[in-house]
Amino acid sequence: MADLVFVYGAMGCGKTTELLMKIYDYESEGKIVFFIKPSTDSKGDNKAVNRFGMERQVDYLVKPDESILGIITSLKTLPDAIVVEEAQFLQKKQVDELFLISKDFDIEVFTYGIRSDFRQDEFTGSSRLFTIADKIQELDKKICSCGAKATNNLRLFNGVPTFDGNSILIDNVSDPSYNEETNFSYKSVCGDCYLRIRRKYSNDK
Repeated sequence: MADLVFVYGAMGCGKTTELLMKIYDYESEGKIVFFIKPSTDSKGDNKAVNRFGMERQVDYLVKPDESILGIITSLKTLPDAIVVEEAQFLQKKQVDELFLISKDFDIEVFTYGIRSDFRQDEFTGSSRLFTIADKIQELDKKICSCGAKATNNLRLFNGVPTFDGNSILIDNVSDPSYNEETNFSYKSVCGDCYLRIRRKYSNDK
């Protein structure tokens, strides 16, 4: 029986590289992979791109209100594996459908995402995956600047940590809670550094 697998880690830990290698491994053996990601993720448009320039076009961009089960059952040929990037953006029902697909259709499902947002709040998709995934794997390759394992994600505007704003802010998409476009980036840090930085910069200390 196939499994629903959730691979998670802090930003920059190599999830996309692992994902691309998973697709390569299956396809090099002549297997069919159906690669999807939530349309919420605008980074790379319809491609998955890692930090080294490797890329792969997705087979389907899933909208928040779409049924993944409906998408899969409409395919002429069922895949041997389903791979999902940025799985934290999935809806609860969509994760439940992936679990069902892995069991009813015996299709291996590999999902990749982050655990929490820049405020340490949960994402719906990740929370559900932690609850029902058959296998959970942490990628702990990202190191904090202090040398410890990075487990938390910081959001920075013009290099300054911020703890306000919408949970989702991708690439150069403007955050509605701000009045103008601002240069932003993300940084992965350990729990100790996250707490120290939050106490310094957050209004909610």
